[in-house]
Amino acid sequence: DALLPHRLRVNPVKCKLYCVDATVVATETAANLGCTSANGIIVAGTPIGSCAWVCKHVESRVASTEACIDKLLGLPLSPQEQHLILHGSLQRREDHLTRVVEWSMLQEPLQKLEAKIVAAVQAIADLSDEELQAPQRAQLHLPHRHGGFAIQRFEEDVADASFLAAAALADNAMASGPVQFKPFSNNGAPALRAKWERVRHAYPEVCRHDMPPDVLVRHYLPELQRTITRARAQRGFDQLLTQYSAVGADAPQQQRDQAQRDCARLRSNACRPASAWLTALPTSSALRLQSEEFLTSFRLRLGVSVLHQDTDSVQCFCHRRVPNAHSDHSLVCQSVNRMITSRHNMLVSSWCRIIGRAGVATTKEPSLAEHLHDDSQRQQNSAAYGDILVMLPRQLTVADVSVIHPCADTYVRAAASAAGSAAHTRDAQKFAKYNRA
Repeated sequence: DALLPHRLRVNPVKCKLYCVDATVVATETAANLGCTSANGIIVAGTPIGSCAWVCKHVESRVASTEACIDKLLGLPLSPQEQHLILHGSLQRREDHLTRVVEWSMLQEPLQKLEAKIVAAVQAIADLSDEELQAPQRAQLHLPHRHGGFAIQRFEEDVADASFLAAAALADNAMASGPVQFKPFSNNGAPALRAKWERVRHAYPEVCRHDMPPDVLVRHYLPELQRTITRARAQRGFDQLLTQYSAVGADAPQQQRDQAQRDCARLRSNACRPASAWLTALPTSSALRLQSEEFLTSFRLRLGVSVLHQDTDSVQCFCHRRVPNAHSDHSLVCQSVNRMITSRHNMLVSSWCRIIGRAGVATTKEPSLAEHLHDDSQRQQNSAAYGDILVMLPRQLTVADVSVIHPCADTYVRAAASAAGSAAHTRDAQKFAKYNRA
């Protein structure tokens, strides 16, 4: 009867009936439906039933996801492909449960699934337990925008925020419907208000408390899941930076240097373009990473050594003794200048190819003096060359490609305090070089 005003009619073939009171089920079945469920039903992915039945349903879903993860690890795929499937698909299969099921019924199976996901990442990246210490595990769970790997983490505060957001959306959708279909007006309202108070006290910096109840439900709570998720990620990022930088002045110099490199690495990884390789689909050879390339990039981002674990240090060609933890030395060492130049030239070619796809002609290493009209400027810039001349329809633009490492000795101190400081420094140097062009 309550559904008729909304132009909804019961189709017995597609419907199941469940009620806590079994006598109600028997009566209604005899009158309307031919299919009943004694313990619970699933409606649009939402399990509704007794606590034992819902828990069993959640456990079966988690077991299915764990089986899919095991199957993924056994497939003949590259680490890049396995990580993409795990990150973009499998770890998201149970996201909806936090919006429709109480955390008390989710905690144990979802935390078991979280451990399974971390173990899968560890297997894909070929990381040992000794290499995956507490800071590295914390970085795995950070979102890409904070220098992490966006591996799923299930926590009570975020789950409560998800549940409240879903309840608020349902309440708004049924604003003109029966009271029993409005979560913040029926018998479950006190429990929802208690959840809101717990979340508000856990995150006072982002949760408002000065709004009328109707405004809270209609305008604020529907976005609560995103708000709390972002606040939790920011806390994790700040805590990890604090942990890296909590090195006293009396600590050994090598330990202080490593703390600076860790802070610079994390801040640099938090810059938006630094995560593009983690989510790029390998649809062409230019976007496909070989196994060694992906694993090396994964370790460098995580701050795990790419050197052999059986030795504490190695002797570089530059005659410097490089500690095992300082595995990015090869990216800045001057003894491999030819390789650094080759890397630069490869990037120049890539940019030319990308610009060419837009239908714009390019040429490499143009002389700036050839494109200046003033004789004095031509003399001052006679030795100045850019990397790419971009011939746009209405103007010519010279681009200069530069690769800079924030953990290099020259830039690491500033990079440990501000994201992008190394790039800004090089940007200023290039502007000073070409400011008269």
